[in-house]
Order: sequence, then structure tokens, then C-alpha cells
Amino acid sequence: MQKRKCTLPDRMLLLACLLLLAALLWFSVSVLQGWRSGEKKCQALISLNPEQIDAQLFSDLEQFPGMLSATPLIELDAQLRVDGCTLDTKLTGIELELLSMRVQAAEDTMLGVEPVLLLGVDSLKEMADRNGQTLSEKRQQELLAQFANLDWQYRITDLEANDAAAQNVGLAADWNPCRVAAILREPADRIFLPLSQAKSLLSTRKQTIKGQGATGVLLCVKGEENLQRILDVLQQTAP
Repeated sequence: MQKRKCTLPDRMLLLACLLLLAALLWFSVSVLQGWRSGEKKCQALISLNPEQIDAQLFSDLEQFPGMLSATPLIELDAQLRVDGCTLDTKLTGIELELLSMRVQAAEDTMLGVEPVLLLGVDSLKEMADRNGQTLSEKRQQELLAQFANLDWQYRITDLEANDAAAQNVGLAADWNPCRVAAILREPADRIFLPLSQAKSLLSTRKQTIKGQGATGVLLCVKGEENLQRILDVLQQTAP
């Protein structure tokens, strides 16, 4: 039986079918990715002018499509010290149960008087030794690996000089003990503590700020595009 030769129209038809199949496959993948992007739960930590943070802000945020929750956070300028090394940083007080995180290592730690910190794996990048030299990546990793066995100390540096009141609680100048409960792979660049403890530290400030001292918000939003719209609006309204 003689084989039928593939003519030019046949080849054109085959090419058209392949192109159509490729287009359908691309469309299906795009739709799936778009659906996943629209359903994905996203978070963002946003710093704001404290004067912006009031009940009206949270009421406005609730109106955005995809908004799941918006909760206040408190950022405190502080110094952290361990094993002769010092870091100028910020402590972010937040409702930890709402924060999406990937934990690299953790120790069971009960809340008490001492602040309990969660360190991002990149949060010690600016830490310096006794000579003022930034720590090597190897040294940073050693501190993170030994976090449960080290004596950590902190002091708040953005407190108002409330004369005797600040001095009496030892926060204006003295170093105080704290504990590290976990190392976070994500978020990687911040140091967190429970919001209740941040409020307690903030209570030593001389002035009361609207929003109970909040300096930002934690946004939980369904859909990447929805989150970006909210971020764009907040950026436009920023002073």
C-alpha cells in the first residue's frame, strides 16, 4: 500500500492545530495562575504616620475588595545586645497569631515581664561587634543558631525623656533582659514581639498618640491585585 504524501495544505492544517493547542494551553495556565493570584492570601506590614491611624482609617480599609483584616502594629526604636554585639533596630509589636510566618527554629517560652522576641533570619545584618565592625554572615548565623542559650538584652531608644518616670522603670538608659523565642525564615528582616508587650513598653512614653500608639498596620488581603490597590492608595495619602 502506497503511503500518502503530506501535502502543503496538510502541513498547514497540522501547524494550525498545533498553534491552537499551544494557545489553549497558554490560556488555561494563565487562567489558573490568575485564579490562584486572586485567591492567594497576602500580607503586608505598612508603616504610617501615627496621626493617620484612627478608627476612620480601619473603617475605610474594610471597604476595599478582598480585605480580610487590618490590625494596628507598634514599632519601637531600640537597641539589642548579645555576646558583646550591639544592634540599632526596631521592635515590631504585633498580634502574632495573625502574622503569617515560617519558623526556622523555636523554643517554648511563656510570656512574662521580659519581652519575648522573634528574630527574622536577616534582622541582625547591621549588628556590630565591640570594635564597631559589622558582623560577618557566619557570625550572624552562629548567634541565630545559639539563640536559646545566649543572654539577650534590649533598651528602648525612642522613649520621651519623661524625667523620673522613665528613669524609674529603667528604660531610658539601662539595658534590660529579654528572651528570643524563635528564628523566622519569613518575614526575614524584622524583629517582632507581642503587641501587648509593645503597648506596655510604650506606656512609659510621655505623650499619648492616637490609635494607642500604633505606627502602622498589618494588612491581610485576598488577592495580590487587591493588596496592591490598597498599598497604592495608602502611598498616595501618605504625608
